[in-house]
Amino acid sequence: MAWLNPKGFLMEDVIRKAIEFQARKILRKEEKQRFANRKYQRKHKLRTGSTPLVSDYREPSIWGVAPHFNPRYCITHSKFLAKVIWLKIRSREFEPQPAIRYRIAKDTGGFREIMVFSIPDSAISNLFYRRLRDKNRNLFSPFSYAYMKDRGLFDAVIQLRSFLDGGKKYVIQFDFAKYFDSIDHKYLEHLFEITGFNLSNTELYLMRSFLKHKIFDSKNYGHGPAEIRRVGVPQGSSLSLFLANLAGHQLDRRLESTNGQFVRFADDIVAVTNNHNDALQILSAFDDHCEYSGISINHQKSPGISILATDVKSEMRSFYVNNGDGDQVDVIEEFDYIGHKFSKDEIQLSSRGIKKQSGG
Repeated sequence: MAWLNPKGFLMEDVIRKAIEFQARKILRKEEKQRFANRKYQRKHKLRTGSTPLVSDYREPSIWGVAPHFNPRYCITHSKFLAKVIWLKIRSREFEPQPAIRYRIAKDTGGFREIMVFSIPDSAISNLFYRRLRDKNRNLFSPFSYAYMKDRGLFDAVIQLRSFLDGGKKYVIQFDFAKYFDSIDHKYLEHLFEITGFNLSNTELYLMRSFLKHKIFDSKNYGHGPAEIRRVGVPQGSSLSLFLANLAGHQLDRRLESTNGQFVRFADDIVAVTNNHNDALQILSAFDDHCEYSGISINHQKSPGISILATDVKSEMRSFYVNNGDGDQVDVIEEFDYIGHKFSKDEIQLSSRGIKKQSGG
C-alpha cells in the first residue's frame, strides 16, 4: 500500500527530497567556505606579493565518520535511504543513528552541548517538525515567539516594548539553568496526553525516538557502547524546537491567567505587571513550572522582580520562590532581553546583540 502525506505525495519521495535538500545545503555551505578561503588567498597575494601558507583543502572530518554524515553519499543513495527509513518508521523499528556530541564554549562561561545528527535523520527531523509546527500553530500561546512561521524575534521585541508604556512597571525575569538539557521526559509525556495538540501516532513515535537517541563524543564515534539520552531535548534536532515550545506551553497558559503580560522566546521570558502582588503571582507560576518540568532557575543570573525606572525609589519587599528569597525590589534603568536593551523610552541592541549582528 502506498503511503501519502497530507498533500497527496508519496512519503518515500518526500523523504528522498528532504534528504537531498539537507545534503545539498551542507555542500553549499562547504563550497561557500572554500570560496572565502580562495578569496583570502587572492587578496593576500595581491597585497603582499606572496602566496599565503595554507593547508590543502580537506573535506570536513565529520564526513568520514560514517556514510550517513557524508552529503555526497546521501545524495547518491537518497532513494534507497528514503525507502528504508520510511519502512522502519511504519514498522516502528526506526531509531536515529547515534548523534555526534560537540561541546561549544559559551560567552557567559561553561559549555553548550550540540548534537550533530546524520543527514537522513536531520532531514526526517526537519520534515516532521515543519508539519507539527504548521498544524499546531494556533494552539500555542500568541505570546510565544520562537520557532514560529508567522512571528519571530522582532515581533517579540515590539510586543514587549508596548507592554512598558504607562506608569510604574514591575519587570520579572528569570534565567532557566540548562533549559534544553534538563526538560523531564515524563513531563513531556504528560503534555502529549493533556495539551490537546494535534499529534499523530507517527509523530509521537518519532519524537520519542529522538528523545532517547544514542550519543558518541566527536573523538570516539562508534567506539564502545553509546550513551543514551535520558533527560532533556537534543540541541541539534529540529524536533527539539517543537518540544521546547511544548515544554513551555503550560507556563504560557499560567502566565496568561495572571494580571501581567509576558513574551516568551524559547527559554527567554520577560513578564511585566503594574503592581507587586501581580508580580508575586507570576513568580509563583515560574516556581510551579520548575517543580513539574524538571527545569530549575539559575538564581545567580536571574534579576527576579525589578521596577523599571520611574520616580519611585526602591521598595522593601519580601518574597520567596524556588528556595531563594529576597528583601528588596530594585529600580533599574534598563534590562536586556533577546539581544536588545529596553528602557522606559527606547530600545537598543545590547552588547550581545551587536556581537551577534557582526558575526562575533
